[in-house]
Amino acid sequence: MGRFGAKSTMSRHWSRHPRLTSWNRPSKFGNRLTTLDGYTFGSAREAKEYLLLKAMLKSGAILQLDVHPVVELQPTPQRITMIPDFHVVYAGTAPLREEWIEVKGVWTAAAKLKLKLWQAKFPQRVLRVVEV
Repeated sequence: MGRFGAKSTMSRHWSRHPRLTSWNRPSKFGNRLTTLDGYTFGSAREAKEYLLLKAMLKSGAILQLDVHPVVELQPTPQRITMIPDFHVVYAGTAPLREEWIEVKGVWTAAAKLKLKLWQAKFPQRVLRVVEV
């Protein structure tokens, strides 16, 4: 009998549970993975932002929409990359206006560090953070 009783699942870790995998395990931050158009988003709010940007792309307000672009923040000795949620190029502006969008629910230490590295390496690039 486990610490929580004979029929309790609390005594087992989620990775040892027969029906739970890394895709449907309980989330540490309470978010739910959402898949739209073949993209897997880290939260429902991020997927909602994608639908908004996709509608703007369809209407012509956006020229280009990239989902999960990889941006290198530090090449060597230890490679650090950041994957913003979206890269958007807006129409109707000369020169073309572009911005990177990051949807954040919880600020982890790694996210704070990457934001500081972004600001140091790319002071001219606009990184818009959408807080949930």
